Amino acid sequence: MSVIQMQRIIILVLKRDAHRCTQALLASHLFQPIEEPSSENLEVPVQSLDQPDLVSVYTKLGHDLEALLNRFGVSPPEEAFGESDPTRDFVSIQQAIEELNPLLVKYDREHGRLQDQLLQKERALIAQHSLKAKELSLEILSHSERWLIRLGWVPKNVLSQLRETMGTLTYISDTLASREQQELLLAIALPRDEARVDGVLLGVGFQPQSYRERSILDQSVKAEIHELHTHINRLKEEYHTIRRQWTERLVEYLQRVRMALLILDSEKVGRATGPAVQFHGWVPGPELQNLREQIQRATEGRCWIKVEPVEVVHSAGSVGEPVPILHRNPLLLRPFQRLVGAYGDPTYAEFDPTPVFALTFIVMFGMMFGDVGQGALLSAVGYGIFRRMVGRQDIGILLMECGFSAMIFGILYGNVFGIEHTVIPHLWFHPMENIPYFLKVTLIFGMVLLSVGFVINMINAVRRGAYALAIFGKHGLAAAFLYWIFAGLAIRYFLIEDIGAVISPWIMGIVVALLLLLLFHEPVIRWLGGKRPIFPRPIFSNLVESAIEVVDTVARYAGNTVSFLRVAAFALVHAGLFLAIFTIANMLAQATGGTVLYWLTVAFGNVVVIVVEGLIVSIQILRLEYYEFFSKFYEGTGRKFRPMGT
Repeated sequence: MSVIQMQRIIILVLKRDAHRCTQALLASHLFQPIEEPSSENLEVPVQSLDQPDLVSVYTKLGHDLEALLNRFGVSPPEEAFGESDPTRDFVSIQQAIEELNPLLVKYDREHGRLQDQLLQKERALIAQHSLKAKELSLEILSHSERWLIRLGWVPKNVLSQLRETMGTLTYISDTLASREQQELLLAIALPRDEARVDGVLLGVGFQPQSYRERSILDQSVKAEIHELHTHINRLKEEYHTIRRQWTERLVEYLQRVRMALLILDSEKVGRATGPAVQFHGWVPGPELQNLREQIQRATEGRCWIKVEPVEVVHSAGSVGEPVPILHRNPLLLRPFQRLVGAYGDPTYAEFDPTPVFALTFIVMFGMMFGDVGQGALLSAVGYGIFRRMVGRQDIGILLMECGFSAMIFGILYGNVFGIEHTVIPHLWFHPMENIPYFLKVTLIFGMVLLSVGFVINMINAVRRGAYALAIFGKHGLAAAFLYWIFAGLAIRYFLIEDIGAVISPWIMGIVVALLLLLLFHEPVIRWLGGKRPIFPRPIFSNLVESAIEVVDTVARYAGNTVSFLRVAAFALVHAGLFLAIFTIANMLAQATGGTVLYWLTVAFGNVVVIVVEGLIVSIQILRLEYYEFFSKFYEGTGRKFRPMGT
């Protein structure tokens, strides 16, 4: 693992090269901009490069292009790609859209007209056949002066409403035919009710159907329908040709639009100074020359780059904002770096806990989940994810490492898929048969891990130059000695189980001295630091507050240590679950008289344990790491290096 030193740079380019410079910075993934550079670094007045009008133009173009691609059944690409000149590209893209839109409007208009004609012809044919099947002659009825005849189509979902509204006023026939959620029906009423009947029918979306009878209707309508289908198919072929010719161009245009928007958004961090534009930001030290060459190529050498000295960049308060931090951890530590980042990123003055976090996470997972068979399955699943799922490799690595640890502890416990004593012998102990011993092991493990936290905290304080805090602070050397004395007493008691033999007068004297030192740690630190007055608050209130803090600290240390008993607890839960699974499997096997159900139960139980307990164990480990371990030394207030465009 290594921490990459950052360099603060100022890039100065001509305004005409600003877009090309921004695009080079985006493509490099090496530059994190400083959005508000401190005013002392700027020798002339500056102006923002924000161009809201141009952003609006490209935003509208992006929406138009997405709509066109969606119309063509193509998923719009998410990424920005290729080169773009935001000051010019929008003209050619607008011209292309203006060229395509009339073609689509013409197609829509012609296609709609042909579809309407086809619908009318097909409905006429359907109506003619339906009436003939019902042996109805509406031509005769329509000449009757006694009846009002209405034949037409209504939406299927309004039939019941129509019948209720008409009541006994009008006879509504059963459905004569159906087509695309439309029902053909016949309404017969008295002529005097014509206005009311027509009003009700119009309100439910009634579409009249012509019912003139002709002997040549069938043949003529069928011929017209065939001709309409031919025209529609020819029109669709023309549409598919348009789609093939334009899809690739539209995708390219959309990528250029998104690149233009990305450039315009990124340029907001730039500042115009007369005829030039300047960018302030961070770059990893080893990549400085690489970035310089990319900018020079993009601007054809028309650039000036100033680099801040390293000692200036990393001194406190010199820049006005925290220095971003970049870690390059080995592949095996990468998933744990992300878990540490979920708590917070380290600063340059902090020890990166990723290696220790990774080791302790894997060890605790193995202790809680010690099983050779289940560990092998986890590793196999992790390997499959690592090899086949792009972008999920970190999950695969984490599962492989946790599975390997579970296999190691499974060998130590003699446990294979919950079966103990039978498949392999144990090399250490069986958790269920040595519960007191297991509890002691986890307590000692917790003491060691908390001690590591104390040591790291002292290292961090020394790196910051806070030597007094390293010795007398809340988690400094004095507090560590107090914790180690109590931890040593506890370990000795575990071994000889005689509290009288453990506690001696000189030990009690050291404990009292350390407690007094912690009680007065604040005035001692102020005195060593040359700060006056030594007691900034009234002495009595200061002592009361310090006493409460000391009691709270000692109680927290005890609670932190006892929390590690959950490692043994969940390991015992793991073994207890398998005891329950095998008991249920035996009961089912005896009830059915076969072994198939036995092994199915065992297999299902293993799957449940792997998924459910694996998740719970991981959550418990994160709790121990975050709240018991990290609380001793880690603040995580750093800012991760995030290059422009990511």
